[in-house]
Amino acid sequence: MGIMSFFSKLKKRERGVLLVDALIGITVLAIGLVALLQLFTYGTKSRADASLREKAVYIATERIEMLKAKESSGATAENISDAITAINANTGNIPELDNEKFTATLKMVTIVSDTDKPKGDENIRLVNSQVTWKAPDGKDDSVTLYTYVIVEQDYQEQL
Repeated sequence: MGIMSFFSKLKKRERGVLLVDALIGITVLAIGLVALLQLFTYGTKSRADASLREKAVYIATERIEMLKAKESSGATAENISDAITAINANTGNIPELDNEKFTATLKMVTIVSDTDKPKGDENIRLVNSQVTWKAPDGKDDSVTLYTYVIVEQDYQEQL
């Protein structure tokens, strides 16, 4: 029994059923492919965003490590402030990665009230390192890392 004899035996009212089935199948396949394409696009954007965030965290960590190097040499609060100013002024060492311009700011966080102060050690200062960049969608994006720095008190200050 050939394919032509199969179609010739179909009743007139049953003709076109295979065409409707094929159209429904193509429609379902097209909807699935569109959903898959959107998922692929979203994944690509997420991967690019994660890559930029990773680079920003690297830059912020590098800035904090520069400050920690100053801290390990027995810095006072004034020296730490001077070190922060020097690190912020040295913006030439921020690499331009993947044609993205990153800006970094390192600053000592101002303590607002006594509840914000760390208990037990008055020599601890809260410092944040913020890196900002222009996201691919045109909006500004940023990463902020916080750390504590220990500063030595002057002997005269304790008297």
